[in-house]
Amino acid sequence: MGFGTLFIGYVLLLDLPYQTLTNAIAAGVMLIALLKLAYLNSHMKRALYACSFFFAFAIYEAVIEVLSSVFFISVGGIVLNTASYLIRNVLIGALSVFMLFGMRDVAEEVGLRRLAKKCDIYSKLTLSVYVLNLTVPPDLAVIFGGTGSAVYTQFLLSVVTTLFTLYIIVMNCINIYSCYSKICMPEDNVRAGTEKKPSRFGFVNKFREHEDEKRREYAEYRYGKMRERKKKREDKKK
Repeated sequence: MGFGTLFIGYVLLLDLPYQTLTNAIAAGVMLIALLKLAYLNSHMKRALYACSFFFAFAIYEAVIEVLSSVFFISVGGIVLNTASYLIRNVLIGALSVFMLFGMRDVAEEVGLRRLAKKCDIYSKLTLSVYVLNLTVPPDLAVIFGGTGSAVYTQFLLSVVTTLFTLYIIVMNCINIYSCYSKICMPEDNVRAGTEKKPSRFGFVNKFREHEDEKRREYAEYRYGKMRERKKKREDKKK
């Protein structure tokens, strides 16, 4: 299942100092996860589209970073840097909000109302943080003349937005992990169908029981979704 992979990819967004390089990896991993999750609901499908654009943009940023750092080729200026910053935040914000909406809907459908409420709350907080980020581009002080007060103001705003961004990424990672642990486990059908010998260690057996239970829950959930879609198709034909 894709929530485990999505968690790994989203954790990589925490690497803010080197995000122009690591975002390409993060977007690629999340894209793989969302390809598995897109069928769940329309919000997950929108998250997949946003992640696709983010992946393409992250590759572009990584190429620019390599050219400037390794080959000492200067690309762009204030306008290009500001545009890249704004596009990056719009894409990550859209991806995160759609992802949280999708997780909220899945959690509601399987009866995890507390998790659904958390995803709904953090979708709004995520949107607020990334809108705030748009107001503090990296060359803000230069745009306002490069005065001492402009530099100091930008420094304070950058610290605040960075802390908020780190907080929201961490909390979204926790929400993704909650979906991973409470809705399903990332095991494919082949491995799920094979029997395993009991371990000598009790905690291993308990972990396997937890995996089996979550697989069964997910299988029932998926079967219910399939029946619901089949019923909708039949109703349309009438």
